[in-house]
Amino acid sequence: MSSPSPRILIADDEEEIRFALKLHLGREGYTVVAAPDGAAALDRLEAEPFDLVLCDLVMPRLDGLGLIDAITTRGLGVPVVLMSAHADVETALDAMRRGAFDYVAKPFRADELIFRLRKAIEANALSARVERLQEALEAEASFGGIIAHSRPMQQIFRTIRKVVDYKTTVLLTGESGTGKELVARALHFTGTRREGPYIAVNCGAIPDNLLESEL
Repeated sequence: MSSPSPRILIADDEEEIRFALKLHLGREGYTVVAAPDGAAALDRLEAEPFDLVLCDLVMPRLDGLGLIDAITTRGLGVPVVLMSAHADVETALDAMRRGAFDYVAKPFRADELIFRLRKAIEANALSARVERLQEALEAEASFGGIIAHSRPMQQIFRTIRKVVDYKTTVLLTGESGTGKELVARALHFTGTRREGPYIAVNCGAIPDNLLESEL
């Protein structure tokens, strides 16, 4: 099953440029939506997902730098490539400082633009994958408020997750100070047992002849 084509949002106040870019990028396999200014582009971004924004620097209502600021402030997480016929080093640096992924000067070659857009989309996708992997690793390294990275503790977490939603009696054993009560609390409050009371029983303080009846 083929993956959906990347979605690109174009923001430019010149209709001819919007038409030309939409036509060319469409031929390259991208799904393209066009907006006449930054404010309209921001509305589209908040309504539907996009993989990249290609916007002009000078636009009415909301210019390119303002659009970059809004995207960053609202945490929309989409890379922006800024384009302008008024190219200068200071503007390019300002755009990058504000969060733009790249900056291209008009007029530009079609192959150069495609290369930069593809690079931005791939870099953003890689960043998202790394973030998901990091979240998965952090989730794997924690359980019920306990954070551990050692292999033995990871194995304990995996074992606990297998029984956490079952009403199975679990006996935790180990030397004093190894965290048995922490694991017991995590096991209780993470699974279906959390609806009932948590009662800690220190088995080490119970005489052997009374332990079985106490449990």
